[in-house]
Amino acid sequence: MSVEDNSNPMENTKQRLKVLNSYMVESNQPTIEAASDYISYETGAFTSPLYLADRDGYATRFAKEAESIQVLQEINERGEAFIHTLYTYRSISRALPQVQADADNKAELYRKFFDVLEPEIRKIRDLMAFHNETVKTLTRIIVEMVANEKRKEIPSETMFDYLIQVLDTILKLDALKNMKAAINNDMATVKRASQFMDKSGLTPDQLNFLDTKSEENALLYSFLSNNNSIISGLKDSLIKNAGYEDIIILLIERCADNFEQGQYLFCDQKHSLLRVLVFGIYLIDNKDTSKNNYLKKIGSNSLSRFYKLFKSYPNIPLYGDMTFSIKTVLKNCPNLSEKDWTLSPKEEEQLAKQFLLIHRIPKMRYDFQTFTKSYKLHINRMKKLIKDSPTNQELLTIIPQPIREKAKEITEQGLRLIASWTTAVLEQCAWKYSHPIEDEQARQMKQRQESDDNLSSVLLEYERVVRFNYDKDERSALVDAISMIKGLENIMLQQNAMMAPLIRSEIHYQLQQFIQVDLQELLYHTKNKQRPIFPTVLELRNLAGDWLSDPPQEITKPSKKKGETALEFPKRIVGPSFTQLHMIRSIVSTLYSERSPGMQKSGIFSKKDFNDSHVEILRDFYNKTYMWNYLLAYSTSFRRAADLADLWYREFYLEISKKIQFPIEMSLPWILTEEILKRTNSALMESIIYPINIYNDAAYRALFVLKRRFLYDEIEAEVNLVFDQLIYKLSESIYKHYRTVALGILLDNKLRVPLEKDPNVKTNYNFTCSKFDVLLLQKHINILGRFVDLNYIITQRMNINIRENILALIKKFESQELTGIVELEVMLESVKITHQLLSRHLALDSFESVFAEVNDSTSVVSFESRIARHILEELVMDFFPNYCFNTVTHRFVRSKYTYSDLEYKRENYKIRSLHQYVTASFSEAFIPLLDQYKEFIGRPHMESMIRLVGQESLALIIESSITYIEDKLYNDMSPYIGAMMEAIPPKITLQPAAYKLIGVYAYFTAQFRDFLEYEDLKGGVFQAFRSIGNCICFLLLIDSSMMPQNIATYIASAPFLGIRPLTKSAKQKRAEKLQEEMDSEDDFAQQQEQTRNTLSRKGSRYGLTSEHLMSEDLLLLQKITDYYIRKDVDHAPLTSTIAQFVNDPQVQQNIHAPELSKKLTEQATRAVKMYQPPRELLSLFKQFLERMSGFLSNVRESWKGTSPPDRLQKLDSSKEFYRLWGVLQFVFCIPPEVANEPTDFEVFGDGFFWAGCTIVYLFQQHLRFDAFNFSDHVLNISNISKEGMEKLKPFLNNAHIIRSINNRVFNCLRSYYPLVDNTPDDYTPPTDEDFTKVRVVATVNTDNSSSFSSFRQSPATNAYSQPTPPPPPSSQPIYIDQSYDANTYSSSPSSSNSPSLSVPPPPPRSEMPPPPPPMRVGGGVPPPPPRGY
Repeated sequence: MSVEDNSNPMENTKQRLKVLNSYMVESNQPTIEAASDYISYETGAFTSPLYLADRDGYATRFAKEAESIQVLQEINERGEAFIHTLYTYRSISRALPQVQADADNKAELYRKFFDVLEPEIRKIRDLMAFHNETVKTLTRIIVEMVANEKRKEIPSETMFDYLIQVLDTILKLDALKNMKAAINNDMATVKRASQFMDKSGLTPDQLNFLDTKSEENALLYSFLSNNNSIISGLKDSLIKNAGYEDIIILLIERCADNFEQGQYLFCDQKHSLLRVLVFGIYLIDNKDTSKNNYLKKIGSNSLSRFYKLFKSYPNIPLYGDMTFSIKTVLKNCPNLSEKDWTLSPKEEEQLAKQFLLIHRIPKMRYDFQTFTKSYKLHINRMKKLIKDSPTNQELLTIIPQPIREKAKEITEQGLRLIASWTTAVLEQCAWKYSHPIEDEQARQMKQRQESDDNLSSVLLEYERVVRFNYDKDERSALVDAISMIKGLENIMLQQNAMMAPLIRSEIHYQLQQFIQVDLQELLYHTKNKQRPIFPTVLELRNLAGDWLSDPPQEITKPSKKKGETALEFPKRIVGPSFTQLHMIRSIVSTLYSERSPGMQKSGIFSKKDFNDSHVEILRDFYNKTYMWNYLLAYSTSFRRAADLADLWYREFYLEISKKIQFPIEMSLPWILTEEILKRTNSALMESIIYPINIYNDAAYRALFVLKRRFLYDEIEAEVNLVFDQLIYKLSESIYKHYRTVALGILLDNKLRVPLEKDPNVKTNYNFTCSKFDVLLLQKHINILGRFVDLNYIITQRMNINIRENILALIKKFESQELTGIVELEVMLESVKITHQLLSRHLALDSFESVFAEVNDSTSVVSFESRIARHILEELVMDFFPNYCFNTVTHRFVRSKYTYSDLEYKRENYKIRSLHQYVTASFSEAFIPLLDQYKEFIGRPHMESMIRLVGQESLALIIESSITYIEDKLYNDMSPYIGAMMEAIPPKITLQPAAYKLIGVYAYFTAQFRDFLEYEDLKGGVFQAFRSIGNCICFLLLIDSSMMPQNIATYIASAPFLGIRPLTKSAKQKRAEKLQEEMDSEDDFAQQQEQTRNTLSRKGSRYGLTSEHLMSEDLLLLQKITDYYIRKDVDHAPLTSTIAQFVNDPQVQQNIHAPELSKKLTEQATRAVKMYQPPRELLSLFKQFLERMSGFLSNVRESWKGTSPPDRLQKLDSSKEFYRLWGVLQFVFCIPPEVANEPTDFEVFGDGFFWAGCTIVYLFQQHLRFDAFNFSDHVLNISNISKEGMEKLKPFLNNAHIIRSINNRVFNCLRSYYPLVDNTPDDYTPPTDEDFTKVRVVATVNTDNSSSFSSFRQSPATNAYSQPTPPPPPSSQPIYIDQSYDANTYSSSPSSSNSPSLSVPPPPPRSEMPPPPPPMRVGGGVPPPPPRGY
């Protein structure tokens, strides 16, 4: 039938439901939490919701006993309600205000107090009434049971089971009443209020209660003030009745048998057997032992068995956080010896292993793994048989009976496993409650965990039993146990829809197997032997038989022949009702009971009703049916078995501590959650949600069991706080883990391997799959009925963490020098990798947008980010004025001495370890690497700067640097340059070698004495040159550092632009075409002039000299480059591909907006033009030099200086800038006077030379500077004259270094910015015909008596006012014959041993020319004019 067929509405509905059932809505997220409550439906229950009201429908002799069981069940339910009342009772009087004795409204206030307290006190009055009724009812039932025993009408074992439940309820009520001191406090408040309040309007019952002389009032106060009043009242009532001890003895033996045989499922059922066992002994042990001691009836063997149980379980859970101590009851038994049940210290120590989970967890793990494996295999086997979505009845046909039987057995096994694990957890809690940690040890642990402000806080008892009573291994074991309990519960509840029908059908099958097959032999046996028990067996068959047809009328002997067809039963998915199963178990238990009259021999020849084989059949069936009610209530049983709400409840300790509630630091669920967070990336991380599920159990109990809204509100408030803390700490742990992974990725393998081999390093740098991945997939976690998207919340926190991390790194960079930019980039790269790793599971904001937001660069018009702003501040305030540049290494280092007067303070910032290196091991690994970059500033720093600030902010930095140079030139250097140009001596002659090395040096020193004594020379002039030079070198490094990025962009865009390497054939064709064009002389001549300028600029980029600019090879290179770069933009692959796609007819048919396709082609064309490589190779440094040349044009007239008209003959008197620069370089070469004083190289670095040489070069004076450099002249003289070289060695070394630096600077400037000066110079020919040969003879004093330092220490007036003294008589004159035809030098006098050179003899001394004229007296460098000159 199709789904659309409406002929049969019911069938149509079934078909639609079947189709709907085929759509399985399952989440792909891993399950790491307990099962969630959706819509559940139970077909059975393990308690009777009708109080056996349907017992009249079953005609058996146990119907009367069922009445007593109904009464016991009602008592038990009422008792549970009072247990809930007592356990959750909070003192109301403690919340009431204190009434002053002289208050005017005292009566009114006390009346209000009474109105508030009266409903709660009424509950206590009802409890006392319930106690009295229960004692009477129990006494009556036990007396009836005694009478039935005498009549050989033995009660069923089920009757004893209900009696055990009631006695256990009474025991709990008595313990809770003794614990709650708040009840007595409220009663005292009511009594005090009754003395002063207005009693008008009260009911007679209330007035009777307030009457202190009334009987009820006296009984209530006696009931509350006396401990153990409930159990002692029951004992006093039972003692009055003879024979009750026999029933109690049967009861305690039943408890012992059930406990040893495992006839229990839940934790409370197990421990109720022990509690009632002790309670029963207390009831029959009387002080009066003169006549009868009923303990002797138990027997020594049974007593020893009881004592063994008492020693094995001295402290067991009672209710919530309360424990039951066996010895507290046994001490009230006068006929018991304390030594029989008291533990020795050694036994106490061994017993701890039984209760602590760390000793039981290995077996629990093994059972969990073994069971889940077999359970999954069985589920998969059944799912293979189910191809479609069958109905329940069809399921029975698909799944054979052996598989259904296995499903029932494995479900029962899983239910018992979960219940046993829950019992183990609660038993450990009871052990911890009864064995608190030592007080002193707890105080020490509290001091270590809490801050100094809380050291004086009081140590609470709950802290001793919970907070400090679990070590980390015990907390880990407890988390593991909880995860296995909740995990297995979830696994089995997921199969509820498939397993529950199979279990019900199997229970029906096994019941009918027993009734129709196994019971047939018992019927035949009892009928054939004419046993009086036959009617009872027949009642059993009629009670539960389900026949295909009418039941058989005749009782025949079962046939055991082979080959006979097995009896078929109706296939039903239904189990027996609670009352029906109760009746069946009651009948079966009495059939094989040894106390049954038919099972006792009355004589030698008498026989029992059933033989051993029959008894075995009945006992097996009875034991098997114990779990049926729990299996029929599939979901309810699993949820109760996995209930761990007791781990949160702490009402007992709140009462004794007199606290309203404890902080979350004392809450066991949060303690376990925090322990997982401490074990980052451990296997427990996947179990972090399971401790939170304890709050779900506690909330369910508060609402549906205890029915207390205030408890739920407290749980909800704690969950809100805990969840906030969990998200915060979990997010931090996740972020810390992935940051660690990112740092491990950044760490080079060459460095990682030695660190991993180091025995002192404990960190593993190779990270496996993270345990956080499972958590990041959780999108719906059930917490207090609300589904929380953990993935979304963690995503929000990760976005915050990434922002905070970037902000912290930027703040750390802002508190450092510019050297920290490499560290900043590395750390930001680790954050970016962290973002990439997290983005696999989380929908994070893009890293670029987050970085731009934190860096304050989100605005469209914002070109000044925080990083760029700090870089600018560092450049201007610290880097340019205080660093030294090294031309060889291209690095800046901080100067040993600074002349800068700028006050620049950085704010201190201490960064968290999470935001930097995360762990100490990574700190040890990265700090040595990154500290290397903090000793200098070089190309790595420039590359980091370029990558961090981007193109927009980089343009701002470059522009600000150029502006800085302009400001320095105009405002700082211009006044000094003008003043120093005036102070240059009128004539400075390059002295010949005749003066020897020391004489030439002395001459220059004397000429430059004013500069040497100028106070602002270093602090003003040199510092200004250094600042400008550092800025020039900075721009040079920026330019060279940008090249890799430009090349990468070029390589990435080349395939789209059609730029690719040429093949051999293409090269040949292009060469031929190029040759054809070059053969055309006309075209070539026209293009030659245009090519000159272009190639000159390209040559500057490639470092070509002017001699190579017009070479044929370079012209060929230009032609090939023009052909290599595609000129036709329309035929680029990007544009051609898009145009071909857009113009495709099939594509045009599907395009709904043709105008957009045209725009797409136009955009592709623009993109090709944008990324097309330029014809001229542009250079940032070249552009800067052009702009600087423009700056100098404003001061060119005053700086460039003047030269005489005949500068060929009067170069010595020139006052051009290069002359000043030569003076400054000469002064720079002079070493310091003090031995340990830093040299000018160490103070100013090479930036000083870059600034001066750049200005000289841009003034086109570099060639004259090379020819007439003073320090170079001294250095050249040193190659001829060696005398005095040792004393001048420091100066010569400095001069040699400066010469090298000058050459490097000028070569670099020529490469980037070649200057072509084609203006010819006109020179007037000399009038003297003998000008072609000039003879200069000089006599130099070679006396070495004067030290090198005397040149700087002698007064200026002596040096400048006196001419150079003539050489002493003993000195020999030096002859120098200088001509333009033959540069022949002679430094020795004419002798017989002199070489044969055509050198004329020296003239007499009187004819020797005088030394150069000295500078004017009193001359010097005038002070610079004020700024703005």
